[in-house]
Amino acid sequence: MRILLIILFLFWSYLSYSKDSDLFLIVDNITLHFVKIDAGCLDTLAASKYNNIDKICFEKFYILDSEVTQNLFEKIMGYNPSHLKRGGDYPLDSTTLNDVDDFIGKLSKKTGKRFRLPKEYEWEFVAMGKNRTRWSGTDSMDNLSYYAIFNSESSEVVKSRLPNDRGVYDMSGNVWEWVDNEISPNKYVIKGGGWNSKAKDLIIENRTYSDSGEG
Repeated sequence: MRILLIILFLFWSYLSYSKDSDLFLIVDNITLHFVKIDAGCLDTLAASKYNNIDKICFEKFYILDSEVTQNLFEKIMGYNPSHLKRGGDYPLDSTTLNDVDDFIGKLSKKTGKRFRLPKEYEWEFVAMGKNRTRWSGTDSMDNLSYYAIFNSESSEVVKSRLPNDRGVYDMSGNVWEWVDNEISPNKYVIKGGGWNSKAKDLIIENRTYSDSGEG
C-alpha cells in the first residue's frame, strides 16, 4: 500500500503502508491528514501522453488532504524557499526539484516513512474524484470558484475552498504541483494551475512544463 503526500506548489509524496482508514501523522506538532484512496483504474482514453494505453490501474494509496504548507516545509528544512513568504498555512511555492528531493528525504528520515512524488496518472485519478470531473470538485464553470483559487493576485491558505469528493483540497488552482514525469531531459510536468491561472489551465487532464529549476 502507499501514501501520497501533496507537497505545495507542485508535488506529492508516496509511502508504503497498510490500513483501511485515513491516516494521521504528527510532525513537529503539525497534524497531517492522509486520505485513503481505494485501488482503481484511470481510463486514459488512449491518450498519447500515456502512450495510447487505454487504462492504468494501481493499488490502494494514501494522500495528504491539502498542499504542503510553508510552516511544515520550514520546520523540516529550516528555510522557506517561497516567493510569497507568508508562513503558516499558506502553500509552499516556487520550489526547485532539489528542494523537493531534500524535503522528501528529510521528512522520510524524520518519520520513518517512505515518500515520493506521484505519477501524473495518480495525480489525475485523485483530482478527478469519484465522479471524474473536469476540474477537481466540479464540472461547472459557474461553481469552479467554490473549489479553486484562480484569476487571483495571490495564493491563499490551504483548504480555503471546498474539497473534491475524495476529500482532497486545492488540486485545481492555488499553486502548481510537481508530478513524477520527466518528458525530456530537464523538462518536467506540473499540474493543476495556480492562483493567477485561467480556468482552462486548471482542467485536470491538461499539463504544463517546468525545468528542474523552479516550479
